[in-house]
Amino acid sequence: MATKKSAKKALLVSALSLLMCVSLLIGTTFAWFTDSVTVSGNTIQSGTLQVDLIDNAGNSLEGQTLQFVDENGNVLSNILWEPGCTYTLQDVRVKNKGNLAIKYNIVVNGLTGDAKLLEVIDWKVDFEGQENVSLSALKGNLAAGATSGVLKITGHMKEDAGNDYQNLTLAGISITVYATQDTVEADSFDNMYDEAANATMVKDAAELAAAIANGGEVALTEDITITSQLNITSDTVIYGLGKTLTYSGSSRVIDVAKNTHVDLTVKDLTIEINSGYCERGINYNTDGELTLDNVTLTGATKATYGINLPSSSNNATVTIVDSDITAHIALNVWGSDIVINVTNTDISNYDTTEAEDYAAIALNNNGSVCADGTVLNVIGGSITAKNQDGDESTAVRNDTETSVVNISNTTEVIGTMRSAIALIKYKDANGEYGGQFYASFSIQSAVNTAAKSTNSVIILRQDITIDELNVPADVTVDLNGFSLNYTTKTGAGDINVIGQGDLNGSNVVNSAEDLADAFENGGDVVLGGDIDLNDLGNLFNP
Repeated sequence: MATKKSAKKALLVSALSLLMCVSLLIGTTFAWFTDSVTVSGNTIQSGTLQVDLIDNAGNSLEGQTLQFVDENGNVLSNILWEPGCTYTLQDVRVKNKGNLAIKYNIVVNGLTGDAKLLEVIDWKVDFEGQENVSLSALKGNLAAGATSGVLKITGHMKEDAGNDYQNLTLAGISITVYATQDTVEADSFDNMYDEAANATMVKDAAELAAAIANGGEVALTEDITITSQLNITSDTVIYGLGKTLTYSGSSRVIDVAKNTHVDLTVKDLTIEINSGYCERGINYNTDGELTLDNVTLTGATKATYGINLPSSSNNATVTIVDSDITAHIALNVWGSDIVINVTNTDISNYDTTEAEDYAAIALNNNGSVCADGTVLNVIGGSITAKNQDGDESTAVRNDTETSVVNISNTTEVIGTMRSAIALIKYKDANGEYGGQFYASFSIQSAVNTAAKSTNSVIILRQDITIDELNVPADVTVDLNGFSLNYTTKTGAGDINVIGQGDLNGSNVVNSAEDLADAFENGGDVVLGGDIDLNDLGNLFNP
């Protein structure tokens, strides 16, 4: 009996314990072990940019009247200018009183203009040890707390100044220094966040056009849409600051004036072409330096050329870094002896039926204008060429004779690489082959073109093998050290070979020495022309 009561009691206790556990589960939530630490927030302190003009003793000259001094720096009084005299203003220096590095421009007013006395006073400006410095060159950079060298202004009254210049006054000479922050201090990423500090800030199409007309540094503070091309006539830097420049016209987005030796830099800008047709994205028409850094050019359904380098860009230097360029021909080159360096950039063509096989990159030749001597270096990034059906088309097309294309093994290439397998040249007035030439990408097209002129020659650039070669009229082929092999020749014309090489397995020779070597080596021999054997003796000695 006691056993049963004990069992019942134990069971009751167990049930109550279970009920308490369930109650605890219902009334609470699970939690991991936790802890917390609070760190005091850093004080955000802005830098100070403060500049001053000081004398040699370090005293501020702001708002003061500069004095003329003698050779020992003593202030002169009762100064009256007369022919032949020379006076020098007291020395002036630029002082960076802030804690940020600066870049500055010094503007001297009053030394030029229409004041009558200026007609007979020659001014000389020396700055930081350099004599006869141009007023436009009065600029520099100063670290925090640093002081510039001396600015010295000297005036000389011409000896031939006549009586007309007596009792005149020249006022308004002043010196002003303009300073902006320099690219010295670094944030969490780099020291270039303030590189556009000295640029003209623009927010709409009108301001952009006006700033571009003046040249210098221009920065976009807003996305801007333009309908007319931007004409560059002097050295210009365009800071996109991550903004988008939308073009809805039909000509060129940016056009650099022809033969002006203008440098153009475009950074951190997206160029969105929003029109049915656009001739050029950037047309660089001169022999200076073109730099594109983090530039995206896209959006055109019929943008013929993304970056265009016409013949007037001969000897230019082009640098494209961290960019993305898309067009029918993304990089279109006609200029000769250009150095083009492309790094970590994606280059793509937009190949349609209307623009069949335009190529992502084209080094062109039309017989009279040619990109010969140009060197293209591509490192990293990609070159992509596909047609509207998604099939691969031409990634790089090289129509030239001497241009060099270097593509690194880190560059992804989707598409074919095409270089001319033969060149077609014509005899000039002196009977020499040279000057105008055409590039051909197949031996059949080369034969078809050369057969139209008896003054032409086909110059091979690689070994060629073809099953059937149709020769409609006589053609001359310079083997140029290569081989030409065909199984069947059709057509009424003959192939006349010159230069060394192999024709259908036979060694072609053009001199007595080559003929002697051919006999020594054995095998079939084809004479490439008349040969004089007089100086070689008997070629057939056993």
